[in-house]
Amino acid sequence: MKHQSPETFAIRTVNQYRRRDVMPYIGLRYYLENTAARSDNWARDVAVDLVIHRTIPSYLKINHFKDIDERGRIGHREMFVPGPNEALSEAVLVNECALRGGPFALSNQVFSYIPARDGDASGIFKHYMHGLKARHDAISDTCRKEPDAIVKFFDIKRFYPSISIETASKVWTKSSEEAGLNPRLSELGTKLLFDHGNVNQNQKGKLLTGPMFSHLIGNLVLGKVDEALTNAPARYFRYVDDVVLIGTKEQVRLSANLLKSLLNDLELELHDENSHKSLLISSSDWMKGELDFTDSGNKVSWMTLVGDLKRLLLWYPNHTAEMKDAFISEGFRMPLPDYSGAIKDAGFLSSSSRLIKKTWFCNKIRKITPASILNQARILRTQYDSELVELIDQLSNAKGFSAKRILPKVRYRIGRLAYLATPDRLIAITDIVSAIPALYFQSEVTRAIGTGNIDNVIALGTNAAQAIAQPMRMSSQKIKLSRVPKNDAEMQSLAIIAMNGVSIDVPSSDQNNHELFEFAKHGASEQLMRSSDAFIRELACLHGLSKSRHTDIFDSAFDEAEDFALDAIDQTQSSLSL
Repeated sequence: MKHQSPETFAIRTVNQYRRRDVMPYIGLRYYLENTAARSDNWARDVAVDLVIHRTIPSYLKINHFKDIDERGRIGHREMFVPGPNEALSEAVLVNECALRGGPFALSNQVFSYIPARDGDASGIFKHYMHGLKARHDAISDTCRKEPDAIVKFFDIKRFYPSISIETASKVWTKSSEEAGLNPRLSELGTKLLFDHGNVNQNQKGKLLTGPMFSHLIGNLVLGKVDEALTNAPARYFRYVDDVVLIGTKEQVRLSANLLKSLLNDLELELHDENSHKSLLISSSDWMKGELDFTDSGNKVSWMTLVGDLKRLLLWYPNHTAEMKDAFISEGFRMPLPDYSGAIKDAGFLSSSSRLIKKTWFCNKIRKITPASILNQARILRTQYDSELVELIDQLSNAKGFSAKRILPKVRYRIGRLAYLATPDRLIAITDIVSAIPALYFQSEVTRAIGTGNIDNVIALGTNAAQAIAQPMRMSSQKIKLSRVPKNDAEMQSLAIIAMNGVSIDVPSSDQNNHELFEFAKHGASEQLMRSSDAFIRELACLHGLSKSRHTDIFDSAFDEAEDFALDAIDQTQSSLSL
């Protein structure tokens, strides 16, 4: 029997939240086991209706690592991730707003959270790298034309948690009316904002960080700022809460004053001039990094490795065991999701029947073997290691914008070496980068993966736990936890690790009664189905009364179009997309 193929909204939502956090993802996967829920009609009709008429919102409060201060205190970003109905309804709402345009259309100077369109199933919004690269190219083009200009960077403090629901509701209502948005979807947005304002007792009346709808609202709230600054003396570019102004010193000064005034009207504030987020450089300094986003052109790249690995798993699933043994024998930790469910779907069967008739495709697939993939992994292991050493050496003497340019390149290579480097080499990498405060997150991730000891990393937050869990799952290394977890945030981290199928012996404490950890270890129970936490209660009911099935979910692909998830990469670079 052919399986029901997931339609656009289901795949977009799964891909979007898989990159952000595994808790909404796991909820979506259990929810979408009901094949009727995979249709776009379900998302438009049922999911939207359930959110509009709900009396209790379903969000899970989690803590993501944000930074570490000079005294070694870890700062967290409070995130509120939604349940499956809301996640699907967000996909519907963002899509309809994009189709309506008008006040929902982004300025040409705004590069963040661009809605996916047409056949793009990669997420509710385009992958954040599209926007970052487009902004980089636009700034480079301006600097090329204005070689004597200055480039000034600004950053808005605590952007989403500073947006009041009152301000958000006004701009939402006005924009919905101007665009002629369907009244039911306008009501959905109003309901979401009402729930945002009441769910977080620490930030009551403020927009939540975590839901995808917040990104749409963030762009709407800054719409007048974008319009005014686009016509201001200096050239204006914005990515989320990060603003760049380019022009003469006087043009930048005038535009900066206008920016501050407009933000003040919205009760938003920029980081001060002494902040590391406030930089001033010349056009010529920017142009030194003009090619930072340019493809290396190498025959073997991360894209070829991941692409060929996915094709092997799709077209030659009988080679999976051989591939796994080969990876383990050489210290690689690449995930090997099971696509057996996806390839039964009607959509895959239809597309594959067309592809196998094409000579070029058959020739390409025929060359993909465990040996060819292993060879690519070896090449990239050596290449990224060598490049990392060179970059760290450059970073040791870099300051200001030079350091700002190098850090993403370092994070890029560390994220990939989390899957490619041997344990001993990861420990050595940790020793190299641990003295650099901006790489604290990365150093603790590599330390945990290299040593198997998770004592330090669980304190960082669930994004750190997600970053280590997947590569650790693919390692034969024994996991060690030698201390009692201290708080809810650490228990959430342990829950994420356990859900991924990583075996942990947790020292006994009162924290062991933690509901999310209980669900992660043992699956659903009648007690969890009656939890006072709406998110946990819904998750348990979707899972059903059985032993934990989480590892099977993480080890399998939802659909052929589900992105190849690589958590150690997405989470170590995720601050760029917040």
